[in-house]
Amino acid sequence: MAAADLSSHQHHNRTRHAHTKRARMPREDVAMHNVVVDGEIDRSRVWRSNAAMHSAGNGTQWAESSSRSWLLREGRRCSSRQQKDCEDYDAIGHLFWRQVSGTVLELGGLDGQRSSKTAMFASLGHWRRIIVEGDPSWRASRRQYIASGIPDFAGVTAAVCAKPMAVHYLTKAGGPKEVQGIAEFMSERFVRHWYPELAPHVVWAPQGAGVGWDAAPWATIPHVPLNCLPLTTILQRLGVTHLNMLILDVEGAETEVLRAVDWDTITIDVLAVETTAGTRPPTDRKRVLHHMLNQTGGRYAVWEGHGRIRDRNTWFVRRGFAPNSNPSLAPTVRKLLRNAGNVTYEHERESDLAQFAAQGKEEMHNEATKRTSELAKKIDERRRRMRMRWPAYKAS
Repeated sequence: MAAADLSSHQHHNRTRHAHTKRARMPREDVAMHNVVVDGEIDRSRVWRSNAAMHSAGNGTQWAESSSRSWLLREGRRCSSRQQKDCEDYDAIGHLFWRQVSGTVLELGGLDGQRSSKTAMFASLGHWRRIIVEGDPSWRASRRQYIASGIPDFAGVTAAVCAKPMAVHYLTKAGGPKEVQGIAEFMSERFVRHWYPELAPHVVWAPQGAGVGWDAAPWATIPHVPLNCLPLTTILQRLGVTHLNMLILDVEGAETEVLRAVDWDTITIDVLAVETTAGTRPPTDRKRVLHHMLNQTGGRYAVWEGHGRIRDRNTWFVRRGFAPNSNPSLAPTVRKLLRNAGNVTYEHERESDLAQFAAQGKEEMHNEATKRTSELAKKIDERRRRMRMRWPAYKAS
């Protein structure tokens, strides 16, 4: 082949391979077609209505085998005395076992993937998921997650207040991410320590809330403007009137979020409210308890049926709600043990837990045996084809 022809041939091959490579890459505009954007809300294009969720023929089924193996694994993890974050295990195992087509909302859920406690609701029971996160840096990741084709998922980039207002999300350069947040929700002590350049411009009320934030020199302070909306408004824009589960973790602003709920408009069956983290003052739990037991019209009662001591959350269950629990997770009995002056707790469960564990192990063994058999068949088939193609391999 002549040099000119060879050069032309190589150019043709490079062009053909480039076109093939571009054709195989997913187009960004096609992927984003799966995302419906409504102001602060990004949701899946496949978003079932309330009527579709409760229709008899919606085609959703509980993932029985997966749920048993997951519950067994999580049971071992959550039984550790160091484990404190088990909202999904406690809720699914004790309250929503085999329930399909529910709706769960998580405030403080980042991108809905990392550390989210709502993923298993969708995986096991095809629930709708709503993630409300005030940190704007997670929005792009949530959009990519939705663009991958995940159904019934909504991400909301906003804060939650009793009434609509504009707030400022502080992004401290070089500082720990934990100190970033909404300026209007920060205490005077916190602002003076982490944002001393901002503190002199704010007038502090006796109860600790700051006022007059608009007078601050925002042009010189790193921040992101953010809308603050009532929770009821967010749910109405999504067409949701009933929440089966609400997980609330907003670093000390839980009471403010609960005050933003119109209990006459929105029905919530179960709430898990973080109140006892190491960074919280003891008054946080008292404030949440007072609000839920005295300011909601007597709708809720405290629930401690999971029996775990090291739980950051205070749980509330709507009166009249009928829970459905896994038989192996019967109400636990606490035994108070005193050992060398230290108070520890030991949990006892009913005897059917051993039976459930045996069933789970048998299912996992059967699944492993099935996969091993399938793999052996594939290897035998590959060897047979190689013997037919290459006599040298056949001779060996």
